[in-house]
Parts: sequence; structure tokens; C-alpha cells
Amino acid sequence: MIIPTAHPCVPEGTLRALGCGASTVPVLPFGIPAYGEDELVKYYKDLEDNYGSTIDRRFEDGTIHSLPQDYADQLEWKELTKITAKAYDKIPDKGKAMIFCENYGQAGAIAIIGKKHDLSEPVSFYGSFVYWVPISFDEPIEYFIYINNELDDDEKELFTDLEVIGSISNVNAREYGTTVYLCSEPCMDLYEFWKMVLAERLGNSWPGKDLNAILPEVENCVVNSIDNQLDVT
Repeated sequence: MIIPTAHPCVPEGTLRALGCGASTVPVLPFGIPAYGEDELVKYYKDLEDNYGSTIDRRFEDGTIHSLPQDYADQLEWKELTKITAKAYDKIPDKGKAMIFCENYGQAGAIAIIGKKHDLSEPVSFYGSFVYWVPISFDEPIEYFIYINNELDDDEKELFTDLEVIGSISNVNAREYGTTVYLCSEPCMDLYEFWKMVLAERLGNSWPGKDLNAILPEVENCVVNSIDNQLDVT
């Protein structure tokens, strides 16, 4: 690809202020925060429309997006935390609550920004968060805030009350569509299930009931029409 010597999206005054020449323009936003979100989306769209370039916008799964993954990863952390705080505020006994995140970015947002909302520390099996995964609970868990793009079968089977609190609406964010669920009214002692999760995720041998022993408790729990309780469309 031929690198252009000028770019219509960047005013000459901006270049002079940054001490850059025109030939620097195509790589300028990669390392210097010269634009906000909307301007950066337009910049990358212009590169594609005028020069056929999708440089740096391919995510690790191979799909092309409006922004590079490193930038998209950082969008809407505040929104995610606010939605989680909304769920947390609905819990009457915070000591019986767990916030569970399915990836490192979600957990990082809750751990850092969540302090402003007095949120409890998130639980996650990703990255360094695995070192703080609880082995036991001071009080039985009755409220489970689950952050993911969809509910797993486990949550549907373990809780009788499932509520969608909100989801990320910014299409430029990598977490677009990520949803915060408030799960309550557990069908069984969640510590028994948690021991199985620890064994599966961490590969250790934990004392207690095996999976076949606890499944009847889940199956016998009265779950009233989960599809009617939960609308995720």
C-alpha cells in the first residue's frame, strides 16, 4: 500500500501543534490520542474508503471492526460499571452477593471504576484475577451478578429469578452487547456448585459432592418458566 503524504481528516494546524509532518499522518492516531472516539471512527473509515486499508482493525477472532481492538477494549467501562452498580443497589444484603465477570476487561472495569460505586471485588478466572478467586464464602451466596454477552445454562438452572439489568449499547465498543444479569433465589446451596466450578476451572481436586450428586437438587428445584422471566432479545 502506498502511504499518502496528506490526509483529509487531519487539519494542518493539528499537525503543526504536534510537531508532525504530513507523512506522519497515517500512523499518527495509532500512538497519540489526537482524536476522540467519533473522530477516530471517521479516520479509519476514510482510510478504508479512500485507500482500501483496514489496518489495525482486525480483532483476534479475525473480524473487522470500526476501531482497533486495543481502543475498542477501553470503551464503555464506565457504562458497564454503572449498570453493574444498578444491579448491586437492588441487593438488600451485599454480604451475600457475588459479581462474576467472564473476561479480564470486565473484571478490570469493576475492580477499578467500581470503587466509586462501592462495589465488591469482582470474581473472574481470567488473568491475574484467578489469584483472588474465593475458595469459600463467609455467608451463603444468594445474589449473583453475572456479566457476559449471554446467560450460561448454569445460571438458568441454579436460579429461579433472572433479571436483565442492562447492556452495552455502543457499537464501537468491544463489549457491545455485554449484559449485566441479576440472578437470585438459588435452588441449592451455591457453595456445593462452586466447589465443582473450582475443580473444573482450576483443575484441582476438591472435597464434597460430585456433579452427579448435586444434579438432582438442581433438577428438583421449581423453576417457573425461565423463558417468560427472561427476555434477552
